[in-house]
Amino acid sequence: MKFEESDKDWSDFHQGLTRARRRRYAKVLDGIIDALENILRRNADGHAINAMVPHGMFAVGVKGDARVYAPIVALTYDHFPGYDHLQRISQEITNSLPVSRVVYNQTAHVVCVEEVQFLVIDK
Repeated sequence: MKFEESDKDWSDFHQGLTRARRRRYAKVLDGIIDALENILRRNADGHAINAMVPHGMFAVGVKGDARVYAPIVALTYDHFPGYDHLQRISQEITNSLPVSRVVYNQTAHVVCVEEVQFLVIDK
């Protein structure tokens, strides 16, 4: 999917999106998820790494000289693949997709509440 410049900033998300903007957001999320599958398939190197884009969770980041308010990507894994491996995957994700941040969790579980996904961290 070809991402547009406007796909990097969703600061209007919590104020209510127009119908066209909601459709674009759904399309962008589908594109991000498809791209994540390809990135993880290419870079798995035998590790079981999963990725999710928690709905409605954004973070401020910097791309080039501009601030962006974009979705986050959460990577989960059962066995630690190593910092170099995670850095390589994270770099490819943030450089090629309209996301602001990649977070890691070794023991994450996703819980769905009213069709909204939240990242729950076990302690």
